[in-house]
Amino acid sequence: MDLQVFHIALEQLVSRLKDKFMEFILRKHRQMELVKQLESVKSFEEWDDVTRALDDLDPRKVAWRDNDESDSYAFQKTKAKTAFLQKLRTTGDIKGLIGFLRQDLVKNIGQVASPELYKVCRNGTKRNIERYHNEVIRCIQYVYYYKGSRLRPEAKLKFFELAGWSYGKTALMLSGGAAFGKFHYGLIKALYELDLMPRIIVGSSAGSLCAAYIAVHKFEELHVLSDYEITFGKNALAWNFDSLWEMVKMISEKKIIASTDVLKTFVRDTCKDLTFGEIYE
Repeated sequence: MDLQVFHIALEQLVSRLKDKFMEFILRKHRQMELVKQLESVKSFEEWDDVTRALDDLDPRKVAWRDNDESDSYAFQKTKAKTAFLQKLRTTGDIKGLIGFLRQDLVKNIGQVASPELYKVCRNGTKRNIERYHNEVIRCIQYVYYYKGSRLRPEAKLKFFELAGWSYGKTALMLSGGAAFGKFHYGLIKALYELDLMPRIIVGSSAGSLCAAYIAVHKFEELHVLSDYEITFGKNALAWNFDSLWEMVKMISEKKIIASTDVLKTFVRDTCKDLTFGEIYE
């Protein structure tokens, strides 16, 4: 009898292990498919769907997102603020909601914008933080569409004016990266298509070339970023050496290894021969 029970338990264990192994194989296969698909996405919406699907397939990332706790931000205060905002909104306390948002609407409150919180997942961060951001958006929309007698139009305008001052304007900094700097065009294309273009764009090194290209075009002209020939068809970088040894020798002699002529041609063709004043006008 004991031997029969042992055999049954062993069969159940083997069956569970088999199921777990097959689940692992299928998950890995699906991850490989999504990673390959990610290489050819053409819009933010496609990227958003694929990266969220990839995160959902990783149990460690799912567990990290679902766990509110972290030393990188004030997770208890963030959770409490979400609950309090939701209560103000659902009870229709427009005065209390405006008062709370005026003092609380800052970008990095509770360190929710800490870089460490956005390095784990491909898309998004802790669900606790996402719930807070979503509730803030719902509260702002509630104030915007509120038509009751407890909030006069001039008071509503004053609220958004003050909120704009406290929250500030978003600026975009495009980093350097040599030839990889051209990939900034993909980010700009996504922001343009989502109507989220910031008013201030600056850049360093290769990023400055992308920022300059954007600055010399009108907003309605930025659809040209979908044209591969415009964004990647022209070389911005070329070298003055033909071999690794020649490069080492030029560096040791403190000579310029990049071709300035190619860079000048790229700037002239893409950014035009304009002054800052002519661009502004």
